[in-house]
Amino acid sequence: DLDWSYIKSRTKTLSEKAKENLRQQQQQEPPNMEAAEQAVKDVEHAMEQLHQYDSKRRRDRVANAALARFQTTSGIMKEEDDEPSKWILYTPEEKDSEELKECIVQSSSTTTTPIVKDQITSLVTKLMEHCHIYNWRQLANANATDIANILNNTHRDEEKDNNQGGKVMVSVKVVESWLDYAQSQSVEEVIVEICDGRIDAVETLRDQARSGTPKDLCHWRHIPEMLWEECGFHHPKSSTSKTKKNEGTTISSTIVEDKGEVSLENVATWCQRAYQILEEQNEYEWLNWYTTSVVS
Repeated sequence: DLDWSYIKSRTKTLSEKAKENLRQQQQQEPPNMEAAEQAVKDVEHAMEQLHQYDSKRRRDRVANAALARFQTTSGIMKEEDDEPSKWILYTPEEKDSEELKECIVQSSSTTTTPIVKDQITSLVTKLMEHCHIYNWRQLANANATDIANILNNTHRDEEKDNNQGGKVMVSVKVVESWLDYAQSQSVEEVIVEICDGRIDAVETLRDQARSGTPKDLCHWRHIPEMLWEECGFHHPKSSTSKTKKNEGTTISSTIVEDKGEVSLENVATWCQRAYQILEEQNEYEWLNWYTTSVVS
């Protein structure tokens, strides 16, 4: 047999020599603390820039989706017999498998049982065909227990009929993680719709008054003038309004042309809408859980 022990001996000798060289070098040249601190600052700055870039990309994507939905569905002004018109938040119904896929993919990274690609496709299909959930806005309003039961019953039926493998049995906890992600995405869409598609106004509410969610706006309902002043809004110059009658309801869409200005009446209306959603539309109860963080 060949004796390879000399290799270990040579490696050990080289390692000891390298350590000695390093020790002597450190004694001769003290570490440049200023350069080290600058290097750390450079890395921290780069990470901060990357975080801001990722945050901006995410906000832009959500804002664009919210604006697109706002322009086609918007809020509904419903006329009751003895009451003035109320603004009602509308849940979009268009099919968007990519949104559902994102909810499952992003959530699976936080669960103990990751889901593979083929299983994700199967789950998205079942959510749409059996649960009648077509986008993350609908998923945000759903019940996790009901969804888990439907998916698991479908799984058992398929195993019985086709004896197929590779299907996923999902727990209520896993489905809850999907809902959590869907709600975190939907809350930004909802606030844009409440504010008449005014993405610029939503950003100002969030950045200047830490009031970028419906729950936040509710706190200002009785003092909208203070919120208006806190944000530094001014009276708008012009706006366009479109109204469409349909089966006893009026679908109202207002788009302000001068995006730099918001009136006190606008702010008061938005605060009232937020209050109505949280108080009267039970499917949006989850909106109570979201407030703007103190540190953005």
